[in-house]
Amino acid sequence: MTTFQGALWAQLALAVLAVLAAVLAGDRRRNLAAGLVTAGLGVAGCVTGAVALTGAGDALRVDTALPGLALGVAGTPLGGLFTLLAGVVATVASVYGIGYAHGAAASCTAWSAYAAFVLGLHLVPVAADAITFLLAWEVMAVGSTVLVLAEHRLRPTVRRAGLWYAVMTHLSFLFVAAGLGILTERAGDTSFAAMAEAPASGTGASVAFVLLVLGFGAKAGVVPLHVWLPRAHPEAPSHVSALMSAVMVKMGVFGIVLTTTTLLPDGPTWWALLLLALALPSAVYG
Repeated sequence: MTTFQGALWAQLALAVLAVLAAVLAGDRRRNLAAGLVTAGLGVAGCVTGAVALTGAGDALRVDTALPGLALGVAGTPLGGLFTLLAGVVATVASVYGIGYAHGAAASCTAWSAYAAFVLGLHLVPVAADAITFLLAWEVMAVGSTVLVLAEHRLRPTVRRAGLWYAVMTHLSFLFVAAGLGILTERAGDTSFAAMAEAPASGTGASVAFVLLVLGFGAKAGVVPLHVWLPRAHPEAPSHVSALMSAVMVKMGVFGIVLTTTTLLPDGPTWWALLLLALALPSAVYG
């Protein structure tokens, strides 16, 4: 087993252990137990990202109970950069959460969702196929939604923010799934490697590009798809908001970079103009 594969298995084991710590530890010890284990999950993410960033990352494929369906991850320098970012921020945020989390943010539900959120953030950049990517994306989305709603019983603004976030994050998922579906149909395979070898062209490629940009752009908070961001981030617990701002939003950027450099690298000029038209107002308004 390589270092990359070992770090990935360590992430999965630590995520399960963090959930168990959140569920089994008493109220007085939950923050310490779940926070330390999730910080360890962040460290494992740092190792995974660092190995992939140096070009030493390899692939790992796990068969599922469904015939012909396997989940795959692969270490690339691009994915390694974003996984390393996720690991560093998750480690620091988890340690901070030990002393900060209180009330609903210190519940077993919140800490379990936090562990799932961190795991999803780590796996999105190293996913090697559309199925694994969408699964990790949804784990990230559901975990963060639960955390945004952690204090919904205390403030009405949390409920409104959570509704906005839930709607926009799942619209993002649908756009990304539709775009990857078009590319999968063209390549005849769900793997990103196959999509890169047989990229879509013509109208199909343009439709896929627009769908992916909309999906990833919504997650990145680009104008005018940013409506959820100023509502949700202030309502999330502080250590969660740090992960959302510093890492989760960047997963939208990762998706756009993945699309333009790997999945659809040779697009027409208007694709670049579309990205500029979204990016410039977002930068100025942000």
